[in-house]
Amino acid sequence: VKLEVEKEDKADTEETTSSETEDTEDATTESNEAKEPVYNNVLESESDLNDLVYSINIVESLPEYDDYDRTVYEKPVKSYSLNNKKINRNDYAWKTSKWFDEENYTYTCPYTGKIINDLDDEKDDSDFGNLDYDHIVSLHTVERSCPDWWTDEERNNYAYDQAVGVDVLNSSNRSKSDKTPSEWLPEVNTEDYCYHYLLICSKYELAMTQEDLDVCYDIIITSLESGETVEVLGSKTAELSK
Repeated sequence: VKLEVEKEDKADTEETTSSETEDTEDATTESNEAKEPVYNNVLESESDLNDLVYSINIVESLPEYDDYDRTVYEKPVKSYSLNNKKINRNDYAWKTSKWFDEENYTYTCPYTGKIINDLDDEKDDSDFGNLDYDHIVSLHTVERSCPDWWTDEERNNYAYDQAVGVDVLNSSNRSKSDKTPSEWLPEVNTEDYCYHYLLICSKYELAMTQEDLDVCYDIIITSLESGETVEVLGSKTAELSK
């Protein structure tokens, strides 16, 4: 009788252990499953960063399209409304940007940190002429990384989405050109640039190479561990959402 009881106890123990193991495996599987990315203007946690990274399609390399048609992105031209007035993309970008100091009427280039003084709407204003609108993920890079099902309308919508670009000094825009994060980074605000780059790729389902992703991730995680705030670069009014 004692032997039978011991066998029953052992069986119960094995059943309990097996059940606990299954529960642990289930929990591990759930923890390894990426959640839907959160498109916040300010990155809240490392967990949110990981969810964002997991949402991006990784490829070995991006194809080369040297002869892509930029006009497909830029036409038709879209205008914007601010204070009940129609304005172009460039003006809208700096006037709604967190880098625009309305009180002193200056603009700080988010790529260099240089302050541009006496900004106004005059066409012959040399300061205003030094600003270019830059797509953080360039149109050429988008063409190399966008889904096959994209239509001309999707391309045009991307080009005029104020949440994917920022006004910068034209010298910085030329320096960056069509380069990706492993090839070029701004002089300042690198963590914000990288975070914004990841958000855009996730929202628009743009592919990235592992090298580019690693560059962005390492810079962002270092900033988070240092207690720095990581946030988007662009407009105060436009937000990335899916």
